[in-house]
Amino acid sequence: MRRGRLVVVLGVVSIQVAACGGPAPEEVRSRTSAILGELVREAGDSAEATRSLEAVKLFRDGLTAVGVGTPDAPAPVPGTGSSGASGTSSDLRKSAAEAAAQLDELLGRYLFNEANLESSRLGETVFLVRGAAVCGKASTAKSCGGTPGGPTTCSDDGASSSSRASCIEAVDRLRLRIVASLEGGDGVNLELRIGEGGTVLALELRPGRIAARLDLEAARNAAQELAALLGEELPELPTLARGVVVLALQRNAPRDLTASASFAEAIEVAGAAASGPYRLTSEARDPLLSVRVQAASSTLSVTVDAGASELLAPARLFFAKAAAKQQLKALLAGWTGSFTASPTEAIAFKGLGLGTGRSSLSLDGVELWASELNTASGGRFDVEVEPFQGLPRCTVTPHLELALSLNLAPIESWLSDALPPWAQQERYRLSLRDAGNRPEVIPVAARAGFPGGLKVLRGTLSVRAELAPAAVTAAAGQCLAVHESAPPGSHPLLGLLAVVPCP
Repeated sequence: MRRGRLVVVLGVVSIQVAACGGPAPEEVRSRTSAILGELVREAGDSAEATRSLEAVKLFRDGLTAVGVGTPDAPAPVPGTGSSGASGTSSDLRKSAAEAAAQLDELLGRYLFNEANLESSRLGETVFLVRGAAVCGKASTAKSCGGTPGGPTTCSDDGASSSSRASCIEAVDRLRLRIVASLEGGDGVNLELRIGEGGTVLALELRPGRIAARLDLEAARNAAQELAALLGEELPELPTLARGVVVLALQRNAPRDLTASASFAEAIEVAGAAASGPYRLTSEARDPLLSVRVQAASSTLSVTVDAGASELLAPARLFFAKAAAKQQLKALLAGWTGSFTASPTEAIAFKGLGLGTGRSSLSLDGVELWASELNTASGGRFDVEVEPFQGLPRCTVTPHLELALSLNLAPIESWLSDALPPWAQQERYRLSLRDAGNRPEVIPVAARAGFPGGLKVLRGTLSVRAELAPAAVTAAAGQCLAVHESAPPGSHPLLGLLAVVPCP
């Protein structure tokens, strides 16, 4: 009796194990193509919406007014779909739709098919990408030739077959595997593995969202194994690679898409280049960068939140004339800010900053450059930009106070061009303040007798230099103009600036 029960139990277990096999290739392909196809179409629509943003034209006109940038390009013709000199406003949308329509066929042909199926168990299906499936079919083309008036002779053209054979061999040596598992009723997880190593890239696909997770240490190990499999030598790889990078694309609503990048774990990369050792570190941030496009309302939003980062590298990596053992050290205290632009509201920059500490660049302990921003207000400020007579009027909250130190004389001999005198050794301070904590400026275009510059609408704009006898200060109603050359005997930078009546 007990033996009979054991047989029954074993039978039930066997049925359950069989039922726990991985998803079929068709299911993996259909879910993957449905999710990717939807997001590709949304991305094309969103990219198209950014083309006509008025904010882009507004900033271009502002830069041109103060002598930076180029004149305006041809504007779109309303109602015609024209995007200027060439192309139509539907090009990106059409290309995205065509790519989405081909996804299912391509995924089935090259990846998720029975020919690539290696195993299917315990809820996972492993696809071993085989060269025969991705390298196409051999060509039966013939090459023919002969002399004028003479007979024509033809021979089999074995080049296509030879190329295909090389392709198959190279792909098979990679032992590239994709491990697929289903999530819920419509999601799928994909893991990319090379050789016998672990997961290099993990993809999480859900309706309306995809996320790619890259482990830097796994990627470094995979690169080593890849080189061994192909019998090739790679450039010097880092001896240390830690951290996780995540890229994501999210559909918030119809015609509303967000792309983001994150350092899910702190980044640390170190090694030795031909010119010396290097090391890069950066704090974890989620998200590090986020871009949202709301196509229906033509609204673009960008957010940056970079943490403290440090780079130590041989100077010769950037300057060929540097000595062999000289080291550069760059420290960025941070980089933050958000930007929103829409046709109906003012363009808003929020929380602009360079971290809460001092950013610098030094050579063997000698400081070449350093900056600090708004130390009295948490290192950040806001800017609101509104169109005024076709140019951007900028309102700053609460103020702008930038301290900048330059000491580039130690590397002057490494540069191809002569170093401007104002950059050799000097300390500067740029200040834009107002008693009500809302100073305003606007660019003014050049015209006869006026070289172009900034008009102060409210508050005071001041530029100071440690070696200059006095600051250059423009009060409300005055313009700060920039001349082509400084008068003899004047400060090399402040001598270029002049406070003049506005036209």
